[in-house]
Amino acid sequence: MDITFSTNLPDTKKYYDLFVSTGWNEKYKTTPAELENAVSKSYYAVSAYDGESLVGFGRIVSDGIIHAMIYEMIIHPDYQRKGIGTEILNRLIQKCKEDNIRDIQLF
Repeated sequence: MDITFSTNLPDTKKYYDLFVSTGWNEKYKTTPAELENAVSKSYYAVSAYDGESLVGFGRIVSDGIIHAMIYEMIIHPDYQRKGIGTEILNRLIQKCKEDNIRDIQLF
């Protein structure tokens, strides 16, 4: 398994498929366009790929100064417990520290 990480926002369909794979959309009932709109407002995001497949994602919503909230820590069920989520979370926290954001919360 050769996982690569990117700070570019993922393709809408790949992200929607990942979101659905977790069962979260049973609660939120979002459309691909709604998810794309939500994610586009992120302060910073990290995507994890196995080849071309999106297998993990996490994002920050922030004012860029004081507060940051980490949302959508999503790992495809087939890739859970392999350290991918930990790596994404570490990268998100590191970005907050680099930007001197004082309050970091995980939703």
